Amino acid sequence: AIAAELVSNTCLTTLSLWGNRITNTGARALANALRTNRVLQSLSLGNNRIQDEGAASLAMVISEYLMTHEEIVARRRLISEQRSEGQGTPEMERRTSLSKKKDPKKKDVPTSKGTKLSGKGAPASKGKSENVTDESLNPLLENTRRGTNGVYLLGNRVLVNLDLSGNRLTDYSVDVLQQAIKVQTGIGTGLFKLSLQGNDIKDANKLRNLEAAVASLSAP
Repeated sequence: AIAAELVSNTCLTTLSLWGNRITNTGARALANALRTNRVLQSLSLGNNRIQDEGAASLAMVISEYLMTHEEIVARRRLISEQRSEGQGTPEMERRTSLSKKKDPKKKDVPTSKGTKLSGKGAPASKGKSENVTDESLNPLLENTRRGTNGVYLLGNRVLVNLDLSGNRLTDYSVDVLQQAIKVQTGIGTGLFKLSLQGNDIKDANKLRNLEAAVASLSAP
């Protein structure tokens, strides 16, 4: 029920579900809500029963994820509506950006949360990508790339605090979260704090590397 409410949430920025016996099923439901929620900034899931599968769902939604058929249809409808209203579509914005001549003496102008008006601003990934980084846009109009299995959408970068301490995570969770942070690092924005204490993580070096990667995102 909480996850369903998050889908349409427009005001809740902090949610603590500490010690609620949440399992992988609950973690997946929350991850699905974060596919479109761009308001929630802090999510505490400490002292629950989440395992690697649940952590993987959360890692996917903050990096990039495979769009469903329904999401693709909704995206096309939004683009069609923009065209009918005379607004620029993502592809039109990309072409306009590419057509502009860049002055080599002019430096990139930073915008909010580390994105730039020009220069590198998207994760290094193969395939076509539509350069849409404006967070005021509908999440379905974010950057996409076409992969082997379908169309991938750039994930949630509004969530800055994720607490998964005291669960049942192993080194596998560290690996998938590391990959998610790698994608976010390529964009320059994402998680500022990630808590994993009190899990079944054995490789201390992996954990330190992950913590360092998250710290680099929060560095000014």
